[in-house]
Amino acid sequence: MTLGVSDMEQLDLNKLRLLMQVVECGSLGRAEKKLGIPKASLSRNLKQFEAQLNLKLVNRDQQGISLTDIGRRLVAQSSHLIKELDQIQDMLAGFNDQPKGL
Repeated sequence: MTLGVSDMEQLDLNKLRLLMQVVECGSLGRAEKKLGIPKASLSRNLKQFEAQLNLKLVNRDQQGISLTDIGRRLVAQSSHLIKELDQIQDMLAGFNDQPKGL
């Protein structure tokens, strides 16, 4: 499945990052501890992201959380972009540390 332009307009990079971090942790409980964000808030954000895209991205069960096929594809396709965006933010933050003016 390919995301259309209207779907991309709805792509929330903060929620995408959150999805990637939760999946990396393997469960909402572990993500709560690592990120310091309550499980209810994590779950709500993931559900909102799925609703925005009109796609089911994760499977939730007693063992934890796992990606659906489209969720795996989304994370795989976007992980390098997120890393590049993080590098750009770090680079720009470095410029803020430099003296300004003459």
